[in-house]
Amino acid sequence: MAVDDAGNSVNASVVGLIVDTVAPVVSGVGNGSVTNGSGVVTWTTDEAANSSVNYGNSTALGSFSVNGTLVTARNISLTGLVSNVTYYYNVTSC
Repeated sequence: MAVDDAGNSVNASVVGLIVDTVAPVVSGVGNGSVTNGSGVVTWTTDEAANSSVNYGNSTALGSFSVNGTLVTARNISLTGLVSNVTYYYNVTSC
């Protein structure tokens, strides 16, 4: 039984929990050309992780593409792109 500071009690059970405190290693980041307003950013990680790309046509970035599926290889689509414009992006996996 667990009791808090206010005297409330509840039956409790112990649950095992493993916490991964080491971030995945990101490698092989690449991108393809813009076609029909979209493009793809690819990268791999050394362990299963989610995926997000922050991108834009300036270093301020501002647009996001997110995928919560835990994978080691990913192809993330970017939309709303214009041909012959330089885009910047930042990939994240955790």
